Amino acid sequence: MNKNFRLSVTTPTHHKIKKLVKQAGHQCFYNLICLWAYTASNKPNGRLTNMDIKDIEFVSDWSGEPGTLVKILINLRFINFENKEYSIHNWLKYNPLPIWPTQGKRPCTKTWIKIKKRIFKRDNYKCQYCGQYVEKPECDHINPICNGGSNSPDNLTTSCSTCNRQKGTKALEDWLS
Repeated sequence: MNKNFRLSVTTPTHHKIKKLVKQAGHQCFYNLICLWAYTASNKPNGRLTNMDIKDIEFVSDWSGEPGTLVKILINLRFINFENKEYSIHNWLKYNPLPIWPTQGKRPCTKTWIKIKKRIFKRDNYKCQYCGQYVEKPECDHINPICNGGSNSPDNLTTSCSTCNRQKGTKALEDWLS
């Protein structure tokens, strides 16, 4: 489940948003944001599988005439309807799926290298346990996979080899105590 989604700083002034507000008011822009938030959280590929008009308007917090919101969003190409399924227009272009799997084993080598680089850069190449700059950093699972931890960025941290070996497969709380 995503905790956020991308929204450009120019979104409020985009021509399609201006048309949306002109046709249905500012509340409709709020409804679109609700739909995007729901999609990021529950349908990260942008496909509104098993959702009909009522479902879409419900998650969008729409209180207007039934069917109106979806009709407007389709006409303005915020939503697509193809092969009997709704989807958010260009969702994956602006909100790509994360490269890290959230659970289970470590991803393939190429992907794992990309993930580690992001984590090392985020942590400024410093061991988050002892605070030392690390020339050859290691990526540690704060809550190890074997204990139910995930590969999400909030469970990964930069570590020096000494701290990483000392911690091993212990949970952070256990290692610190």
